[in-house]
Amino acid sequence: MLTMKECQCCLSPTPEATSICDVCGYDFEKKCITDARMLRQRVKQLKHAKDWISEVELKRRVHEIHTKNSTRWRFRISEDGWLEVGGRKWTFRSAAKLFNEQKSQIHTDLALAEALLQYPGFTWSDCPNKKQAIETKDEFDLLGVPPFFISESDLQKYIEGNWKTISVFREWNLTGSAVKIQGGEIDLLAHHRVNEKWLILELKKGLADDKTVGQVLRYIGAAKRDIAKDHEDVEGLIIAAGASKGLKDSMPIAPTINFMAYFMEKGKLDFLPAPFAFSSFFLRLIRLHGFDDAIEQLSKITQQTDSEE
Repeated sequence: MLTMKECQCCLSPTPEATSICDVCGYDFEKKCITDARMLRQRVKQLKHAKDWISEVELKRRVHEIHTKNSTRWRFRISEDGWLEVGGRKWTFRSAAKLFNEQKSQIHTDLALAEALLQYPGFTWSDCPNKKQAIETKDEFDLLGVPPFFISESDLQKYIEGNWKTISVFREWNLTGSAVKIQGGEIDLLAHHRVNEKWLILELKKGLADDKTVGQVLRYIGAAKRDIAKDHEDVEGLIIAAGASKGLKDSMPIAPTINFMAYFMEKGKLDFLPAPFAFSSFFLRLIRLHGFDDAIEQLSKITQQTDSEE
């Protein structure tokens, strides 16, 4: 009976007598990858299968194994070509050479792999791609709890389908969604019931940053030119799970744009206006305990701080 062993990198079963894994190029004797062709081909297969979870986990294991390997080594990159990695410290740059990818991509993938370990209770397979997984990771890092929506389209469909029951929109008529405009697409577009003005809603499932402000400003300019009448105003509203410091710093230069953080309260979507929406601590309390309990806990913390002073 053939005795098998498991490859430390790709976890594939391999015959005991095999010296190099024929799936990922791991060398069982040298305890490192010596055939990058196989590794890159394996990553290519996972990308093609859209199996981003297996891809980032493979990269994490490869990175961890080589971080422990402090000797100089070479890996095959073609039939006759070899590339040597010098030095005694494995870095993101080393990993980028091995996988033949950008260092920034390696950094992102390893961060996602770490998130899989850090938040094992979440069903990461619900995220169909890395983009949504990154947004989910950012939301986890900010608030420490699972997200309400997996994708921005889920958030958009919820708001669109419940527009008439959401109090912050009672003064606005929803006129369109995914509105094509020069330079992009407006998530939701509304017109005021009484005043002559338009509202552009930009939705972010996770964190909104300063780039979002620039995006909405472009949409406002395009809407003034192509949608609004000469006497009508156009405002912007960014809705997200939280805000980066960059967004908070950018808001004063964009007075026609507001920001609100969304949260679920008793099964319904609700919104926290600025400046409270910029507090990740307060948003975390709301996610964990509900709005009323969060207010009570925040009040206790404030009173305790005042008494200590």
